[in-house]
Amino acid sequence: VVWTQNLFEIPDNLSYEFKMLPLFVFSAVIAFLWKENEKSADTISFVITFIAVILLGFDAMLTEIASDAIIIILISLILLRYAFMRKRKKWLVLSVSTIVFITLYMMKPLMNRFNWWFFLLLVGIILIAIAAGNEYSKQNNATLFKSIKNKATVFLHEWKW
Repeated sequence: VVWTQNLFEIPDNLSYEFKMLPLFVFSAVIAFLWKENEKSADTISFVITFIAVILLGFDAMLTEIASDAIIIILISLILLRYAFMRKRKKWLVLSVSTIVFITLYMMKPLMNRFNWWFFLLLVGIILIAIAAGNEYSKQNNATLFKSIKNKATVFLHEWKW
């Protein structure tokens, strides 16, 4: 009723997010109520949330309004919290990839203003940090990538897809 009747005024830049709200609510209700078949409920809830996040991402990319990007990043942070609470890898991947993609896309105009040397400096610093970490790891009889892999495996050991 709220979506068909004009009970209150919705700002134009938030109208699409407000229309996506029922999908998120429906997804949460499915995950909460369908306890006897948790795997199916989680899959259905993930698919619905994935579609809603993709649609909101396209809206944020088309409008390029900061409020759209902030809203989708806040939603992704909520999903990240849910991923840690439920220990689900697919929710973790969805939330982190959404945050990274939207952040990089919204930074595109800012990156176009910098000169090429800034990016060269940034990549150089990153490569030096990786090399320093790798050398430190070799002194401790491990490589950096094996060390990171082992830590990630221990951290995500109990998590399910």
